[in-house]
Amino acid sequence: MRLVHVDKNCDMWNFAIEEHLKLDNCSRPKFQPAKEEKRGVVVAQSLRCVNCSFVTPLFKLYEQIRKPGPGRSAAVQILELNAAVTSTSIGFKKLRFLLAALDLSPPSESGMHQMSQTVCDKIAQLSSD
Repeated sequence: MRLVHVDKNCDMWNFAIEEHLKLDNCSRPKFQPAKEEKRGVVVAQSLRCVNCSFVTPLFKLYEQIRKPGPGRSAAVQILELNAAVTSTSIGFKKLRFLLAALDLSPPSESGMHQMSQTVCDKIAQLSSD
């Protein structure tokens, strides 16, 4: 189980179908996941056709918050999850247990702690305004 943005998922499938139609060497496309990169509770995924060699690029099935400079932009869902945990008494260990119980791949505890610094800074900034 993964959290995916429905519109992004539709975009990935539409892209796969449209690009596959441009190929003349496969008359019966049958898609399945090719590669998956877990990024906390969200995922980037690509599709491949079982009947030919067609493979899509990785699609980020989540929304991002763009940040300046190098490095990966954060997923909105991960930031919101981190802000929710920071604002409650549940804690990262119990959150990871809860997500695992729901069959959602929990983010790493170290990644959550790293992001919590950014989230805490933003929460402090908002409360002082």
